[in-house]
Amino acid sequence: MPKWFHLPGRRAIGPLAMLWCRAAAATPEVLAHDARSAGIGATGVAFADDASATQHNPARLQAISHASFVVGLTVAAAHQEAPVLGPNQKSTSDIVAVFGMMGGAYRLTPRFVLGLSVLPASGSAGRYELPNGTEASAAVWTAEAQLAVSFALLDNLWLGVVYRPSYVRQDIKTPTSLADGSIFQSKTTLDTFNFVGASVGIYYEPIRGTGIGFAYRSRTSHSTSGTADTPQGSLPARSHVATPDKFNLGVAQRLLDDTLLVSIEGSLAMSPWIDSATTTTLDTPNGPISQVTVTNDRAYWEAKVGGEYWIEKHWAVRAGLTLGNENTRLGYASPFSSPPVDLTVTPSVGVGAKFGHWMVDAASAYQFGRGAHVESTVNGFPGDYRARAVSGLLTLRYLY
Repeated sequence: MPKWFHLPGRRAIGPLAMLWCRAAAATPEVLAHDARSAGIGATGVAFADDASATQHNPARLQAISHASFVVGLTVAAAHQEAPVLGPNQKSTSDIVAVFGMMGGAYRLTPRFVLGLSVLPASGSAGRYELPNGTEASAAVWTAEAQLAVSFALLDNLWLGVVYRPSYVRQDIKTPTSLADGSIFQSKTTLDTFNFVGASVGIYYEPIRGTGIGFAYRSRTSHSTSGTADTPQGSLPARSHVATPDKFNLGVAQRLLDDTLLVSIEGSLAMSPWIDSATTTTLDTPNGPISQVTVTNDRAYWEAKVGGEYWIEKHWAVRAGLTLGNENTRLGYASPFSSPPVDLTVTPSVGVGAKFGHWMVDAASAYQFGRGAHVESTVNGFPGDYRARAVSGLLTLRYLY
């Protein structure tokens, strides 16, 4: 929360004065939008063979014979515990989010394929009900369009490039105690469009059945603006949201006459390369008031493995495992950041069915409960942190 809530006769409740800025930090990405990838451990950089390749590796659009269409639905539920009201007090947040994606791709020539997808790229949210009937909540999410082109340099060497315009929105609610003892529920809404973002990918198949994929996704930077409802009225506000550069490298191997696929993938997101501080500014009648919050997010990695087995070429079963860490440093934990732990475990399972050119896929992933105890934080939220999440995905695909 910016400093303007510390006006004479007014105070933010407890340590909630820092929630606003911490919610503007870099937000976690959505690991997979299509159920097939999610079931195989959120991998895909070396085997995606439909329009979802715009996200995983645009070079893999070359796997499409003529055309592809994908539409998907994801339901995610997250539970988080954090010391919102003090080190020895536990508050809980339960969030259910529903979002979708859609994409298509078409082969123009024997060497060129075009693709277009629209999907949510990253996001985080939390909502804590407080004893006085108010709430402390924040949601930050980014959606983007992916306009891709893939070119076959050789029959076994493909390149791809994606242009990624994006939109980001922040919604934050926090209570403020007034001099007369009443409570004011503030609300801040910020958003913006960004037209600078790209991804590139390469795919190489040294021998039939063995694929090597590499993809790079550039950072995005969003200068958001909007309004903040304060005890003084609705005032203009502005802040900043960024997503990090990310590198993906994977290998996929087909076995048993192409009925078995094994995929291994590693990812590295470079949060330290983006701004380590968020400046939030409110334009008051007496001039602008700014607060700088150091987020200091660390690089985070993912190691993923998964497999897919086709039964009579019409029914598929899938399973995978993702290991990783959180990008929150120990001293920078807050109720709206992931717990600052060094290892997360996310198993996944999935199934698929093929009917001619149509395929229906379903998958589920569960991130085990994880937690950490923080003795002190620069944001004023020491105490115990714990979180877990589960997601379900359903995808309809068409390949021709």
